[in-house]
Amino acid sequence: MKTPRSVGRLVAHAWLLLALGVQLAVSAQAPGTVDRSFNPGPRADYGAGPVAQSSVFALLPLPDGRVYVGGTFQVLGGVFCQQLGRLAPDGSVDPSFNVGTGFDNPVSNPPREMTNGGWVSSLVVRNDGKLLVSGNFTRVNGLARNGLVLLYPDGSVVTAYDAAAHCAGGRVSGVIALPGDQVLIRGGFTNVWDQPRVGLARLQPDGTVHLCT
Repeated sequence: MKTPRSVGRLVAHAWLLLALGVQLAVSAQAPGTVDRSFNPGPRADYGAGPVAQSSVFALLPLPDGRVYVGGTFQVLGGVFCQQLGRLAPDGSVDPSFNVGTGFDNPVSNPPREMTNGGWVSSLVVRNDGKLLVSGNFTRVNGLARNGLVLLYPDGSVVTAYDAAAHCAGGRVSGVIALPGDQVLIRGGFTNVWDQPRVGLARLQPDGTVHLCT
């Protein structure tokens, strides 16, 4: 037979479980709704006067919840990020990643909202944590890179890697990951490392072209 004290404990436990259930029901979100715990702040923008909103072309999530974001923007979440930034799991800009002056593609008459004419369109993270970036650019933070660049995790350029310099006939415009840190590049080129490759080529991790055997 239950004593008044044990009954009181059962009632207290029941109320605790009910309160916990209500809390979970309130905090849970229906599928497809906006995750309010992730907030990248102000829109990605050109950051120069009343211009149209800029575009995000590339997203690449990392296993730790951070996300690379690439596009035409100069400002991301209220922070200067020239066409490429990295977001923390809560959506705030990660200040430990900085591409400096960003991705340039000098043109004779750029749109007023695109001061340097460049943008980022595709991203690949390698097993060593370095980031391959492709898009419409000819210089990255002042260094010549024709549509393809390898960055350290802090956003600085890996100067020893310049595969695009060996692509003749046109620029690299896209990259996707393959097993073993190999990548597939696409673009307007017709020759890669003195090998005929029209618009499509597979590269080794060191940036040299993959030779069929």
